[in-house]
Amino acid sequence: MGKPGLRRRDDLEVSGTDINENMLYIAKKGLYSGRTLNRVPKHLMDKYLKPFHSNRFKVSEELKKYSFFKYLNLAEPFKPNFMVKPDVIFFRNVLIYFTDEITKRIIESFHSMLNENGFLFTKDNIINF
Repeated sequence: MGKPGLRRRDDLEVSGTDINENMLYIAKKGLYSGRTLNRVPKHLMDKYLKPFHSNRFKVSEELKKYSFFKYLNLAEPFKPNFMVKPDVIFFRNVLIYFTDEITKRIIESFHSMLNENGFLFTKDNIINF
């Protein structure tokens, strides 16, 4: 049995959402250009990314099997059950486009989705309730 709070690898899931279908297509393919990977440590690049075409990399099949991507328009009400009780949600650079009312609804929806003791990470100083 692992340490409390840590899960087995077969219980791992990385979910991504976007309103842009083209971005979802690229994410599902697992293709990234070199400049988007500037901050990825070399040991992780070597383990999970393989050179593809000039200055592009492809995510390993091992990592892709734990990932899924889905369309989500945050401006429209969404059901918190579109994702199974995540432990962590990373949410950045999007709320600046919404009214305070929509922002509050989005944050409340994410909060209700989280596992008990889960974490919601946002960009600094963008939530003002």
